[in-house]
Amino acid sequence: SVFFSFQNFVKNLTFIFNCFQMVLAPIPDHTEWVWFWSYSVAATMMLILCVIHSRKMYQDLFTEERACFAHRKRQPELTSEYKFVQYLTLAVLYFDFSCSFAFGLEMASYTWSHTTCRALNNSGGWLLVMGKACMYMLFMYRLLICYGDSALGYHKWRSLLIFIGWLNIVYAIVVESITTYLTVQFWQYVQDFDEFPNPCFPIPDNWTVTLFPTLIVIWDGIMNPLSLVLFVLPLRKLRAIDNVMSAMDNSVNRNVMRSRRKVRYLVIKYTILTFVAFFTTIVFWSLPTIAPNEYFLVAFDVVINSSCVMLMTAYYDDRLYYQRLCYCFVCCCRNSAVLSEDDRKAHSVNSRTDLTVAPTSAASADEPN
Repeated sequence: SVFFSFQNFVKNLTFIFNCFQMVLAPIPDHTEWVWFWSYSVAATMMLILCVIHSRKMYQDLFTEERACFAHRKRQPELTSEYKFVQYLTLAVLYFDFSCSFAFGLEMASYTWSHTTCRALNNSGGWLLVMGKACMYMLFMYRLLICYGDSALGYHKWRSLLIFIGWLNIVYAIVVESITTYLTVQFWQYVQDFDEFPNPCFPIPDNWTVTLFPTLIVIWDGIMNPLSLVLFVLPLRKLRAIDNVMSAMDNSVNRNVMRSRRKVRYLVIKYTILTFVAFFTTIVFWSLPTIAPNEYFLVAFDVVINSSCVMLMTAYYDDRLYYQRLCYCFVCCCRNSAVLSEDDRKAHSVNSRTDLTVAPTSAASADEPN
């Protein structure tokens, strides 16, 4: 049933794009305008997100008041690991913004030469893969923070998870190095000089044009499910432990239960945001492997991924942002058998459940609101 649901989704998505093309067909050079405006809007949105997050990060790391946590009862501790995760989050945002800006310039190339087109294309590619690599490294560090040193955590596999995070950087460098070499050796660009915008497209007849999105899809197809599985695996065991402890009526166990409930909330939040990033990446990157002219969809994937990374931080009130922007996924999660009744209440958009008391040792660095 899941396969047929996904198949129907793809059919509906294809129908929407066909209708979109039909509406734009009467407009001269509508494909060029779609490419230009997609990356221009994406770059503008990314600039706004970068400014907002930079301001909150400055308030967090460089001011005593830390006004970015006004919506919280407790401020996270400024450990070296916490600071590294915040800097890594900011790196993802600025890589994605620079990528959208570079591709936007390429789409608006008025009189660019082939050398300039190639330089913009390769620069955008490098920035894109580095942003993606930092995002997957961030997922690994979030995984370590989530469960911490608890019995359910991955502290025994800490070195391996950190190695996997840095391995993404190596993979990104290798992929983009191969792509850069192929663009220099084989790619030719189609230019026109009629009216603005005048994007320079790679010639789609060459097999190397689809190589880059194929490598990206393979990369995402490995890292995103891996992150999801590692986040979800301890949940069922944690709930089984809680069912046993709930039968023991004493204040100590109630405090432990509340701490564990916050860990579950945080894990579910990270899982939903990771799944959203995975889902949009697979959809928006699968089409360019079939139709290279659909590369403009990457602009939307960059914005969504950056938004998910931002929402993983504690700077934004969950009730105002995460639970509303991810409403459909949160509703699906609330109906899941994995969640207890307390979890469903905590993930309600209208919930006023207090999850900020008695934080756990590791999860307190980014505990739920």
